[in-house]
Amino acid sequence: MYAKQGNFNESLNWYQKITLLDSKNPESFYIFGVVCYEKVSKNPPADPKEKMDIIEKGKGALQHAIDMKPDYFESIVYLNLLWRQQALSETDPVKAQADVAQAEALKARAQEIIKQRKASAAAGAKKS
Repeated sequence: MYAKQGNFNESLNWYQKITLLDSKNPESFYIFGVVCYEKVSKNPPADPKEKMDIIEKGKGALQHAIDMKPDYFESIVYLNLLWRQQALSETDPVKAQADVAQAEALKARAQEIIKQRKASAAAGAKKS
C-alpha cells in the first residue's frame, strides 16, 4: 500500500519487518530484495549514497535467501541485477568491472540451474 502511494521508505521498512517476522522463509528475503531492485532501477533516489544503501540492503537480503536455498534461481537472478545496478553507480572503472564480473558469475550460476532443471525434467520424461 505504501509503495503504491509513493512512500517507498515506509514500504521498504515494512518489507524488512516481514523478513524479521518470517525469518525462516527465503521468499520473504527474496521479496525484500526485489523491492530494493525495483526502487533503484525504476525510481532511484537522487542521492548516490542512498541508492547504494538500498542496493546493499537488497543484495544482503537476496544473498540470505540464497544461503537458505542455494538453488533459488529467482534470487540469484535479482542479485545479479543488483550487482549490475551497483556497477552503473560506480565511479571507479576497476570496481565497476569487478561488479560486472560478480554479476556475470551469478548469471552463469542461474544458467547452470536452468540447465540442470531441464536435464532432470528430460530424465523424468524418459522414465514415464
